[in-house]
Amino acid sequence: MSVAKHYLWGNFPEKHLKLFLKANEQAWENASRWDNKDLQYNMERKISDFFATSLVQTNVSLTKLGVLESRAEVDIVVHSDIDDKKSGLFLLHLSGHQSPRHEKEILEIMSVSLNNPSLCCFGVLVVCADNQLRLEGKANSFDYCKGPLIRLAEPSLRVIPLKGLLIIGLPTPPKKKA
Repeated sequence: MSVAKHYLWGNFPEKHLKLFLKANEQAWENASRWDNKDLQYNMERKISDFFATSLVQTNVSLTKLGVLESRAEVDIVVHSDIDDKKSGLFLLHLSGHQSPRHEKEILEIMSVSLNNPSLCCFGVLVVCADNQLRLEGKANSFDYCKGPLIRLAEPSLRVIPLKGLLIIGLPTPPKKKA
């Protein structure tokens, strides 16, 4: 049974869509907390299972990805084929659970795409699907990102070289019994 919800903007390769959904759902199944030491760590491991380890990098500075003087980082970067730069660069952010920075993370993905127009860039934003924040309309992070945030970002998304954006909504990981 799938716990993940997803929303696609633009063109996202079907093969990679299935891999990211499966990897993130398996990571969620092994996590007990929504943070970089648990859920993100499990995502890194599961994504590395599907791609060669040399193709997966974690906590990559935007400066290394062509965005000058930025101190921000992309949580997980996947080169779909290290020898073929046109095959795809996937930029994955695990967004905050209680203090999300969805807008900032989408801007970071867009900035990398703008600074690397020769690369085929795709974004992946993993957000909580059951948190109850005071986002627009008191929406949870997933509903906010696939609705109001995409509507706000779409004029810019249409003119930058970003090929596609996948938004994955996962529920809060269940607490594991000790």
